[in-house]
Amino acid sequence: MTSTFWYRLPAAARISGTALFGLGAGIALAYLYDSVGGKVSAFGMAMAGFLAVVVLVAALVAERLVRRDFGSPQRYVVYAGALRSGELPAHIEPDVWRGWLARSRRANRQAPVMALLLIVFGVGNGFNYASLGHLVIAGFLALCTAAIVVNWHLERGRIARLASALERRAR
Repeated sequence: MTSTFWYRLPAAARISGTALFGLGAGIALAYLYDSVGGKVSAFGMAMAGFLAVVVLVAALVAERLVRRDFGSPQRYVVYAGALRSGELPAHIEPDVWRGWLARSRRANRQAPVMALLLIVFGVGNGFNYASLGHLVIAGFLALCTAAIVVNWHLERGRIARLASALERRAR
């Protein structure tokens, strides 16, 4: 679930923070998978930079999607708060909220696929190497996978509650 704090920040801060996170994740992965004698290879650093650029582009696309789908980050914050609590705000436009809930349902259907990919490519790769660092990262990725699955299940219920409350209110 998205943090409403994050979307209260200016767009430039959100995009920069996401890019820095991508760079940090890239460096960590490069250390794990492309290090030679404890030093990251040039190829590993290039891959870290590539991951940072990919994450930066993803942040820019996500920013555009929020503005396209919700009109503004502030409207998204209201929607995300309702999705987190399972309660509709006092003043809503039922047709707009139906569209938002339909998009949330579609996005929520992707969570099991993301969890499976994380298990196969993240946790599985971590167990292929015999170092403690790889096992720690594999354990962390396994926890992330569990969080994705739990969040997927909880969000499904919240979306259903919001949809039924929306239909009751629309009558």
